[in-house]
Amino acid sequence: MRIEKDSEVIATKSPSVEQVKALRAKIGELQFGRLVTAIDEAKEKEPEVAGAFLSLTSQSARG
Repeated sequence: MRIEKDSEVIATKSPSVEQVKALRAKIGELQFGRLVTAIDEAKEKEPEVAGAFLSLTSQSARG
């Protein structure tokens, strides 16, 4: 995990090897693999914001 503010990294934290192994044992290989895939995809893709959200936000800001 990394927290940034104004393009400056203000905190970082990573799980320990023991925590990762415990999670894998708890949720199983299939779910762990899906989690790793989701993390990889989140790192590579640009964030998407639904058009309806932008429209609602814009309208509420004007009101």
